[in-house]
Amino acid sequence: MSDTSWTRVPPASPAHSAGPDTPQTAPPAEHPEPAGPTGLGEATDRAGTGDSAAGAGGSPRAGGDGADRAVPRDPVPGLLRSLDPLLRAWLPRQRWFAGKGLPIGRLGLAAATELVAPGGRLGPLGLCHVLIDVEQPGRPTDCYQLLLGAHPLLPSSLARAALGPAVGGPYDGLTLYDAPHDPRLTSLLLERLRSNGRIGRLRFSTEPTAEFPPGLTPRISTAEQSNTSVVYGDTYILKLFRRVSPGTNPDLELSLALARAGSRRVAEPVAWFEALNSPDAPDTLDSEDSVVPVDAADSADSADASTGNSAGNSSAAPAAPDADGPAAESARDAPAGPADDADHPDQAGQTDRVRPPAAEPVTLGVLQRFLPGSADGWTLATDSVAEDGDFSADAAALGRATAEVHRSLAEALPVQRLDGAALERIASAMARRLDETAVEVPAIRPYADALRAAFDDLAKLGARSGAADGPAGPADQGEGVLAQRIHGDLHLGQALRGPDGAWVLIDFEGEPARPLAERRRPAPPVQDVAGMLRSFDYAAHHSGNGPWAARHRAAFCAGYAEVSGVDPREQPILIRAFETDKAVYEARYEARHRPAWLPIPLSALARLATSAV
Repeated sequence: MSDTSWTRVPPASPAHSAGPDTPQTAPPAEHPEPAGPTGLGEATDRAGTGDSAAGAGGSPRAGGDGADRAVPRDPVPGLLRSLDPLLRAWLPRQRWFAGKGLPIGRLGLAAATELVAPGGRLGPLGLCHVLIDVEQPGRPTDCYQLLLGAHPLLPSSLARAALGPAVGGPYDGLTLYDAPHDPRLTSLLLERLRSNGRIGRLRFSTEPTAEFPPGLTPRISTAEQSNTSVVYGDTYILKLFRRVSPGTNPDLELSLALARAGSRRVAEPVAWFEALNSPDAPDTLDSEDSVVPVDAADSADSADASTGNSAGNSSAAPAAPDADGPAAESARDAPAGPADDADHPDQAGQTDRVRPPAAEPVTLGVLQRFLPGSADGWTLATDSVAEDGDFSADAAALGRATAEVHRSLAEALPVQRLDGAALERIASAMARRLDETAVEVPAIRPYADALRAAFDDLAKLGARSGAADGPAGPADQGEGVLAQRIHGDLHLGQALRGPDGAWVLIDFEGEPARPLAERRRPAPPVQDVAGMLRSFDYAAHHSGNGPWAARHRAAFCAGYAEVSGVDPREQPILIRAFETDKAVYEARYEARHRPAWLPIPLSALARLATSAV
């Protein structure tokens, strides 16, 4: 059986015993047992008020050997009671758990689908897909996706992925663990993604042109990230979204729109899977119809949402970018803090009742083209800073790539204009965040009045005769500022330079801390430009080389102007307001999590406070 040792995992510690700031990362798992048959076995689903069970083809039996049950069992009874103590200890240790530092109140079971039952085609090994609701004080209820493996005895390579032994429930006596770390189970998931079909409430969709060569050995990405990624050979990468909401995730929606429009500036999706809103939904949908873009008409009153009203306006991170998508596996971003505008009481306890299904399907995972040999922009930029090198050609090329993506999104998806009232709402939200941050971060108070003037100028912009500050082209006189679908969380870590020198943008998910509906609404493209400019600033100043930032910010804007026809530097009101809002968020984040880095956004705020329009 090889040299691998086997481990019996001890029972979980009492609830809340785990520290909130100890993320758990497991290395790629090498398991001595041979992989099981390709394809997912039994499937069981429970949702709403009724039970349903269906295999990949819609029949009660999904398997093919004598161990498969003709009528799959229902995994719901007792499942949450057995998971409750394990999740309370395990969730706060995960990089992707958004509620670090807050007690876990009530846990609720949103859905459970048993993909492989223990004692079936994989012997003692089991796999269950779970959506779990987590209530915490001071923030909205979050829903998390879990893929749980079950085995009597784990190999040592999977010990760090263990939740612990289940007591009671359908997996009584088995050790539960985070299944993405097990290459046997991620191989099965890839097999299921190869073709359209249903397993209970889970729907799998594949692009017609997708090709799946043999030998795609899975390995989990070891990068710290807000989701979980599994790389298959050097061909594909599967992003499993951990915190999920009803609706199509923008990472799928926008990447798919760009790929179908022929853009090579995106790692095109080839397959994805969702949780349907009802176990009685149709078994199959054409992949072209399963992703529905947001209509701009639905966003007429979305100005405040275009910059968000949660804890801060953007993910921080320029200095520690996320790499959830097809990125090099060394990048990461900073976790979002608790939401500021939620007030949910702590309700201790849990229940095995499944909550009613959501109105829209929930995007659970996206399989995309992997980009071997690529390097992320953050690493390239910081290397250049350290050498005081010239990165300007790459910065200009990145500006052109960003403008190309904006142009393609504007052609593929709805576009609208934000009128004066909408701009006033955006400016009001920015001013509110500034006021809240000034209370928490006294160091920005000397600049507060001057910074607020940037938001006042934005509020007046729409009412001016000839307001023409849209980055994708001048607005018609008096018609306001262009709003379209954008990346939503753009920084150097979200851009990959391939071996051919071409840039690809990744991770179109937007800021994960913001509600999904807000992330899917049109916003001014200058929001992306401001995010990238702040990232250049971070790359330079965290190494103490401020002049490098100015040169490369200018190169990026020049490259953007070559494609868009409009230089962001010629839009001083918009660019100043959005860059100020981003720097305000950064100051709040650094004060909370990395005080030694606070001088970086403070230096930007000092500059922006003196750059009156």
